[in-house]
Parts: sequence; C-alpha cells; structure tokens
Amino acid sequence: MGHPSRGYFTPFTISDGSVLVRDEIEEYLNILVIDDEETVCAALKVVFKCVGHAVDAVYDGEQALSRLRELPHHYQILVMDHFMKKISGLEFMVNLPVNTFKGKIIVLSGYLTPELEAKYRALGADRIMRKPFDADELRKAIEELSPKPGQQQNKS
Repeated sequence: MGHPSRGYFTPFTISDGSVLVRDEIEEYLNILVIDDEETVCAALKVVFKCVGHAVDAVYDGEQALSRLRELPHHYQILVMDHFMKKISGLEFMVNLPVNTFKGKIIVLSGYLTPELEAKYRALGADRIMRKPFDADELRKAIEELSPKPGQQQNKS
C-alpha cells in the first residue's frame, strides 16, 4: 500500500477509535510547515507524512515567503508558528503575497494571547491551535480544512 513516490505509509488510529488508512484519504495535500524549531518541524512531518501528505519545512518566515513566491500554487495548507527567527508569524501573514497563496493557514503556537489570536483571524488564519499539539486533533484539522473534490480554494 502507498504511493510509489512517497514510500510506505502505515494506518493510524484516531482518538475516537477509528482507523484511517492512507488510501482512505481523498486528497493528498502539499503542506508547508514554518517553525524555527527543527524538532517541531520533524514531528509535524511525521504527523502528516504517515497519512500520505507531502510535507516541506522551512525554519523562518522569510524562507516561507521565498518558497511561496517560487511555488505560489503548490501548497494547500500552511502550518506555522508565531515566534520565529527573522519575522514573526504575524509579519509573515502581512507580507504574504496577495492573490498568491489560496490555501488554508493553521497557526500552531504555545504563546498566543487573545489579542494575537484576533489579529491572526483578521489576517485570514483558518485555524489556531496550541502547542503542545495533539497529533489526532492536528490531523483532523487538516482533514476539515482540506479542499473537497471539485471545490476550489477561495482565500483572498
């Protein structure tokens, strides 16, 4: 079982007891993880790759902006931290090229005040989650935010 270009993937159990096998996922996503902690990036790669998604990681917001300029339509979901080197998550979102990235954004941070959460929502964040994260909840968020077959991503 598995996609030839992505290797072998194992099923995982969701907290409600159901088992999700990679082939049951309708859409395999390209996900960009943006976090200055390499261990967090590595953990997030495992969380998403084990169900067949393609995951790239960059370690600061400037690298992420550069990647999105190079590949503007490649990623469907961004998972990003607030505190990063060079620019913060908020600065990243302010500088995100308009009409370039049409996907969904998950902010994953342990240090968000209600004011910061409101700012992220105003800038278009689709989901805000706390660190330490629960892998099942994060996978479920990705599934909920994934474009459905025939649905176009409409972020402006």
